[in-house]
Amino acid sequence: MVLFVILFIVQNSFAQTTTACWKSFASGELFTLGITSNGQLWSWGFNNFAQLGLGTQGNTANPNKAQIGTATDWKEVEAGSEYGMAIKENGTLWGWGANFSGMLGDGTGETRKSPVQIGADANWSKISAGVVHTLALKSDGTLWAWGRNTEGQIGDGTFTIRAVPTQIGADNDWTEISAGERHSIAIKTNGSLWAWGAYDNGQLGLGNTSFSKINVPTQVGTSSDWKIISAGRNFNLAIKNDGTLWSWGQNDFGQLGNGFSFGGSNVVLQIGTDADWASIAAGDIHSMALKTNGTRWAWGSNGNGSSSSGSAGALGDTTKTDKNIPTQIGTDTDWEKPQAGEYFSFCLKKDGTLWSNGRNTAGELGDGTQTIRLFPILVSCPIILTNIGFKDEIPGLKIYPNPVNDILLIRNSDNLSIRKISVFDFSGKLIITVNGQTDRINLEGVAKGIYVLQIVSEGKSYKKKIIKR
Repeated sequence: MVLFVILFIVQNSFAQTTTACWKSFASGELFTLGITSNGQLWSWGFNNFAQLGLGTQGNTANPNKAQIGTATDWKEVEAGSEYGMAIKENGTLWGWGANFSGMLGDGTGETRKSPVQIGADANWSKISAGVVHTLALKSDGTLWAWGRNTEGQIGDGTFTIRAVPTQIGADNDWTEISAGERHSIAIKTNGSLWAWGAYDNGQLGLGNTSFSKINVPTQVGTSSDWKIISAGRNFNLAIKNDGTLWSWGQNDFGQLGNGFSFGGSNVVLQIGTDADWASIAAGDIHSMALKTNGTRWAWGSNGNGSSSSGSAGALGDTTKTDKNIPTQIGTDTDWEKPQAGEYFSFCLKKDGTLWSNGRNTAGELGDGTQTIRLFPILVSCPIILTNIGFKDEIPGLKIYPNPVNDILLIRNSDNLSIRKISVFDFSGKLIITVNGQTDRINLEGVAKGIYVLQIVSEGKSYKKKIIKR
């Protein structure tokens, strides 16, 4: 009787729109992209350059989320000003949207209304989209770039537009990348920091004012303890291995967080004395950061006291007042990943819920409206798990025991080609994922309850309820 009641509750829960399901997200100029825990790709906001990837193009706001295609193997997504880039689980690279400066890398310069594969390589590991140029790393540690190059932001020693991925130098020890508006920054495995591109606002941090642009990666200082970087429009944020926070570049709205709202810096400066910073996100003219205790902080442009300002609410502190030092946002201690867009912000919590605030002109906040939000609001998850599609038996596979204590066995009697097996909780949050063939799933340590087992095999996706005892 107890089991029947549990099943009834869970079955009804599956019919509801879940909230805790996001694993990757990115914000562009007036649009947002997100990947759900089951590998689906979604978009919302403005679509003037087909940046929503839905096969259409138009100057209309789309505040409601829409799925891009039917694929369920998306891994990482990035948003440029008016285009999107993504990597699939198999390491292939895809792009869509604006392409007038070759920033998609498909060699055509043509707007792409739906995702198209970029080349045939399947070893892409990281991407970073700027305004009109893109950076990427391969699994072998090599650095690649493409798109507009008028300021040398590609880093190949020229000022020539590159419409296909172009390797930057021969080094294979790159680990982190971040593309700004017209400049780029990166970290190598030895912890050294590098920058190239436009230098008119001090955004390269080289301390030299005798030049305005550099077209090859150039080391910033001599430190070898850099850990995390984030490039904004004309400024940067960084965290060192010791947890200290640093910034440099333009500072007209206090986005450097150094206590001033003017007088940018062409050298890297420490912000405060705290040594517990965990993650950062540099936006257009505002900044976000999280501490190791899960608290959320923000500074920079926030409307300057006016609702008509495009940046009103970007910081999420319920005011419209600019801040020039890191300011705590709320009291929650479960924030996990920040993302700063152009005058708006997103932040993921540890439970997989996504929250947004700031400008919402085209519905870019994902709440189904076009209303400005001065404080973080929940972005609902579009995944709807219903009883439709659940199977007691999956053809060619025997999954047992069910209920299971620790090890769930999979007997593949028909030698089906299994591409991925995932386990979700009833809210849609990904618990376990295994790529490729396997004959068992280890559920040891997973809490008791009812879960969804999803198996992707030979172009089909099967779902089955399992009970962990």
